[in-house]
Order: sequence, then C-alpha cells, then structure tokens
Amino acid sequence: INTEYGEKTIYLDRLNLTMRRLNSRIFDTLHRKKNTFPYRRKITIQKKRVLHKNFGTKKNSSFWKVCTIGAIIIPTTGYLFNSSMFNLHMDQTKPTQNFDSSKIDPHLAELLQHHQEELRKQQHALFRQQELLLRQQQEMMKHQQQQQQEIANQKNTASKEKPHVYRIVLTGGPCGGKSTALSYISDRLQSLGFRVLRVPEAATLLITGGGLDPNASEAERISFEGHLVKTKIALEDTFYEIAKASEVPSVIICDRGTMDTSAYLPKEMWDVVLDEFGWNVVDLRDKRYDGVIHMVTSAIGAEAFYTTDNNAARSESLEKAIELDFKVLNAWVGHPHIRIIDNSTDFNTKIQRVINVICEIVGAPQPSNRIRKFISSPTDLTEFKIKFETFEVEQTYLAKQEGVSGYTYIRRRGQNGVYTFTHSTVRNEPGSDKKIILERTISGREYVALLKQADVKRLTVKKKVYCFLWKDIYYELQTWESPNVGLTVLNTEIETDKEISIPDFLEIKSEVTGLKEFTSYYIAKMLKKNPSKWREEIESHL
Repeated sequence: INTEYGEKTIYLDRLNLTMRRLNSRIFDTLHRKKNTFPYRRKITIQKKRVLHKNFGTKKNSSFWKVCTIGAIIIPTTGYLFNSSMFNLHMDQTKPTQNFDSSKIDPHLAELLQHHQEELRKQQHALFRQQELLLRQQQEMMKHQQQQQQEIANQKNTASKEKPHVYRIVLTGGPCGGKSTALSYISDRLQSLGFRVLRVPEAATLLITGGGLDPNASEAERISFEGHLVKTKIALEDTFYEIAKASEVPSVIICDRGTMDTSAYLPKEMWDVVLDEFGWNVVDLRDKRYDGVIHMVTSAIGAEAFYTTDNNAARSESLEKAIELDFKVLNAWVGHPHIRIIDNSTDFNTKIQRVINVICEIVGAPQPSNRIRKFISSPTDLTEFKIKFETFEVEQTYLAKQEGVSGYTYIRRRGQNGVYTFTHSTVRNEPGSDKKIILERTISGREYVALLKQADVKRLTVKKKVYCFLWKDIYYELQTWESPNVGLTVLNTEIETDKEISIPDFLEIKSEVTGLKEFTSYYIAKMLKKNPSKWREEIESHL
C-alpha cells in the first residue's frame, strides 16, 4: 500500500472465524490465500459449513435455528463488508500511469518533484564520474603504451649504440702467413677506429710448455686435445669480455680456432673429444666466429717460402703441410662466412686481400668481392665423392622503418637440431649502387623477439643449403623449400679478378649474377604479392 511516507506491505496470512455453540459446534468459514501482486491482494473466501449431525432433528426448536442462522450471518456480513472496503482502498491507492495531478496533495507533489530532481542530479553526477573514470583509464593505458614504447626505443637505441665485438679466425696450413698478417691487420683496423685484440695460438703455448708428449697414449692424446680446445675457448672468451667491457668497436683476431684441432685427429678420436667434453660442431664452428679466413700454406703455390724456422712448435714437412692444409680447410666447411686466400699473388697482395676480407666482415670500407649466381638443376651430392655439409636456413625479413634505407632480416641456420641466429642489415653505400651488409650474431631469445617485427608483405624463406669445396673455391648450393618454387641456385663469392671453375657434376642453366628477380628479398615479396608476374619475369632464365 503506497502511503505518503513510503510503501507499506500488509500481509493477511489467515483469517479464522470460529463459531462455537454450547453443544461445541465449530464453523470454519473463511480462508485467505496470498497473492504476489505488489499493489493488490485478492482474498478468496471459502465457506465451509459444518453442521451437527443432529441439526434440524434433535433440539429442533425455532430458538436454536435462529441462533444458528444468526451466528453464521452476522460475522459473515461483517467480514464481507470489511473485505469490500479493503479492496476499494487498494483500488484507490494502486498507482496508475495516467492520473490527475491536481488530486495529489500539493505538499506531497512538491516533495515528489524535489525527490525526482535530486535523483536526476545524482544520476548526472554518476554519469560524470563514469565518464571521468573512463577518461582516466584511457589516459592511463595511453601512458603505459608510451612508457612501453619508450622502453623499447631505449632498448633498441642501446642495442644500436652498443658496439659489436667481432671474432675472426685466421687459419690455414703451416707457414701460411697468419702471424705476419696479424700486425698488418691491427694497423689497418686501428686506423679505421677499431680496437684490435689478438688471441695467441693455444697449441703453441701448450706444446712449447711441454704439454704434449710425443709418446702419449691414446687416452692422453684425447685429454690433451680436449684441454687444448678448452684453452682456446677460455682465451677467446677472456679477450671477448675485455673487448665488451671497453664499449668501443672491437675486433678479436684468433690465431686458429676451435675446429683446427679436428684436422690433427682421426675422426673417431675427434668424436670422442666432442662426447667427453659435451660439445657439438655447430657451437664450435658456427656460433663462435663472425668470419673464418683460410690462408693457404706456402707449401701450395709458394714452396720456396715454406719454412719451419719461425715457429718452434712447427715440424711438418712440405708434404705434411699440404695434407694438413686440406684437412684444416675441410674442418671449417659449413661456416657461413669462410674465405680462402691462396698464393696466386705475391705475399704483400695476399696480406692486403686478407685485410679486405676482414673489412668486409666488420663493415669497413674495402674493395668488394664479386658474388656469382647460377641457376642449377637439382643435384644429389651424395652421388659424388666430395665432402659437403647440409644446413637448414630460415630467413625472415623485418618491417621497414620510416626514414631508414635498405632492409633488415634475421636468419636461423643450423643442422641436426642445433642453430645459429644472425641479424643482418643491408644498405647502399653512399654515392654508389654497391650494397653493404652488416651482420652480427644474436641469441635465440633475441631471434624470437624479433620475429614479432616480421614484414607481413613478405614471405619467410626456407632453404636447404649444401656447402662444399671445389678447386679451392667455396660454393653453396641452395634449394628453395618454402615457398616451393622449384628453384636451385649455386652461389659463390670470389675476388673480382679471379676466374671461376664451375663444378662439372652440376648442370648449370644460366648465370643470374646481379638480377634482382633471383634475390631472396625480391622473391619473398613477389610470391606474396603477385606470384604469376614473378614466374613470367624469370621464365627466360630457366
């Protein structure tokens, strides 16, 4: 029931009218059922009449009849009158949608209007608070995004500004000119602003110190060679940490590397060394060094200059030096950046060629080598008696940043489930069409993080790469697996004025050196955008 002071609910649980007579007659005449309507209660009256079994026969006098009828009629009439008045009051107080406001008490109408006005003000204030809270949340999210972007920019800036420490191996057969080249390399790189650190040959340190017994047993030999590799790794890591702490561009030149040891051991013994010390070839060969320069022994092509007098630890004959040179070269087959410096020129020019290769690796100005590309038919190299290494290569191009020339890509390269990761930036040299490639080794975690910046306009390129040597030239036979376009390309990098000898077991269709249609960067874009157009462009070369 709506009243002036609020809403009031009246519950009529049950109404019992009991009629007792002197002879204990009971009349249960009225029962009420509840209803769920909020503004009106419907009361159902059930009449129940219970008469004495002797009513009307025994004591059948007029007096008792009148008493009995009166006992029923009088309370029933009173109850019905009260019920009708209650229903009338409920109908009058039930709220309706259309009512005459003039009939409402002016004071009550004023209070109602005031209450509605206060309610509207509260709703308006609530809406303002919600709007303000929403704006604060948006500003907070925007601020968080700006902070995350600033942190990312700081990390990128720090990674860009932090100088890279290059590790390069000078290897080759005995008396190849490594020790002499070190001094020239230091002078050249220091003049370009690099700090140069030179790691001495660990084998010379141990042998001259009496670490190797000529009559050592097989177990002693395995122990010596294993600890020799550990000594190399410890020396290289020590120089690396020193260079890294200096925070200046640095180049570490290693006089021989970890894989040189395998050239002086039978394959079975080398496998035992790897197993006992927990190493694998990919870690020792590919992950540690940015470049490998093989300086061919003077016993091949410059026999008159071969000598063992300048190194107390060297005792190889001319024939043994030639044999070791081939073994050392084959030990490094599979490294992504291996260069062979032969004795086709005089010694001073040979040293200059070494300097040029190192400048190429570290991104310093130098005369470039010439990259040659040939379209080849698919070939199974296992049918031929050559040593080769097989690698899985996955190359992902990153989204191009505004205002930055060139492009950037990351690469995963490995075999037998062990991978190396690199980050490469390709840009044009100012004032020329020559491209400069700056490459650095990154960790697997960095690689995964950079995958999120992949260019959606280009496909990820997957290749099967076979690396092998043929007549002192290093080749890579690349077969495209994804996207599978049925393309096999033979790559080699030689000096500009050097003649090339194509392997006779390969069927070469045409040379495509310098054609953009056969670069991974162009193919990754065209096969994403318009594959049919790319096939039309290369049709004449196949």
